[in-house]
Amino acid sequence: MQNSMEVLIKKEIRTTQKRCDPRDEGVTRAYFGIDVQLPSHERFYRIIFDAIRQAKEDAGMSDEEFASLTLFVGSTSINLPIYEDSFAACAANKEPYFKAVGYDIVAQKIADEFGIKTKRYTINTACTSSANALASAASMIRLGKIKKALIVGFELYNNLTLCGFESLQLLTKGKIRPFDKNRDGIALGELCSAVVLSNEKVREGDFEYLGSANICDTTSVTGGDESGELARVCMQKALEAAGVQPSEITAVKAHATGSAINDLAEGRGLKALFGEKMPPICALKPYIGHTLGGCGIGELVLFTECIGSGVLPSAKGFETMDEEIGFAPIVADTPVGKGVFLLNYFGFGGNSTAIVVSNR
Repeated sequence: MQNSMEVLIKKEIRTTQKRCDPRDEGVTRAYFGIDVQLPSHERFYRIIFDAIRQAKEDAGMSDEEFASLTLFVGSTSINLPIYEDSFAACAANKEPYFKAVGYDIVAQKIADEFGIKTKRYTINTACTSSANALASAASMIRLGKIKKALIVGFELYNNLTLCGFESLQLLTKGKIRPFDKNRDGIALGELCSAVVLSNEKVREGDFEYLGSANICDTTSVTGGDESGELARVCMQKALEAAGVQPSEITAVKAHATGSAINDLAEGRGLKALFGEKMPPICALKPYIGHTLGGCGIGELVLFTECIGSGVLPSAKGFETMDEEIGFAPIVADTPVGKGVFLLNYFGFGGNSTAIVVSNR
């Protein structure tokens, strides 16, 4: 019976991969992948190290300065992509598999590559992982524990994530439609982003972290509180931590996964918080997919770069307003300047984070 069940499970996994795998010519699902033709291990660290080098260059830091940063890593799957391929190879050769395990492995590799000798932290809280890594780093800076930090958020392709979301019937059959009445699910994506957080402003136009909040929604393992009350509470607490009122928010970067319950909970929370004075709401996942634990830093970087260029991007894919949500995200690129911005990350499993930043 056990062998029969194992065969059945493996067959289902192969079927799901065939239907979803972006690397397969027969793929029928949207997937936002990074095209790097390398073996999985080399590809994995090439992407991460390249992003960090870009952050180092953008921050204008010397090797010595960069090595003094405290490291924060946020991801959902961490190094699962490498494990999957290694496990398959070891199983085929009947070799021992678990040569090294632990959440710290990627952070250790980053520290070794860039000569970082200070403490390092790995945050693993589903879709809020790198957002919480940023909030943790900011808190330690404000408390005077550290002066500067490197925060890395990433999510790279792995079978477990893809098959898991497919088994839950959460993947869209076409495109992400944030807050749309006819939304039908998420499209996954790959991403790695890195930022340097400092206790002082480096240059004109830099964004300042004002505050954040994190709460746990225990309504369900796979869905949020549909009333939107807990989403509202999370956003409200973030505004209070930042010392700003709802009326001071220039625009919102919504989590906006395109899934039925998540969009409903976040939409109702936004409506309850802002009422009829809704600021512009934008959604970034139609452009990069849902990058799970990496979206905290990835969407922060993308959002702030858009604002730096003077534009709030439209919520691509939105067509029909959902009466239960009661508002529409922006459907055309919108001019924007200096202001205060709210960024939402409402994670799978109930972990919710909201962050407030400003470029004033």
